[in-house]
Amino acid sequence: MTVRINRKQIIAASLDGFDQALERHKPAQGLRPSYISLAECVYWLATVDELLRPEAWYETERSRHSDGGLLPGLRYARNFATHQAVALAQAGPSYLTFPLYESGSLYRTFTEWVAFEDLPEPTKTTKYTPDQQASYREHLGGELTVRTLERAQEWLRAVRAIALV
Repeated sequence: MTVRINRKQIIAASLDGFDQALERHKPAQGLRPSYISLAECVYWLATVDELLRPEAWYETERSRHSDGGLLPGLRYARNFATHQAVALAQAGPSYLTFPLYESGSLYRTFTEWVAFEDLPEPTKTTKYTPDQQASYREHLGGELTVRTLERAQEWLRAVRAIALV
């Protein structure tokens, strides 16, 4: 006899997958480590979005929530990561921090989303909609990846409260 994970468990696992990927992304230093966890984050976000878009309550709740508007832009980023293998982020200059980080250094680099204007043209137009582009421009381009993903996490907390009851 075999057992399969059900839909609600898949949604819960996807939400947990995002949370775990974000925890790996927060301390990531350097473009390659940041890219790995960032691509994972946008994968899980797009998965949750795809799973819940057919639900009657989802679009209404997403439009009401202050951070729900991030999702189309994050889907846009995911499409670049999976369909075109485009770098989503760039490292910014180090900045002075206090207190000292674990490494003992006063300096820490940060990772920000690539500006919309610096992204290449999409190769699959069905995967890149005007709403996604507008959301990316408004919420992602030039912003710190961690801050944007933490905002998305707030939206996912609201989703968890509704979807998993």
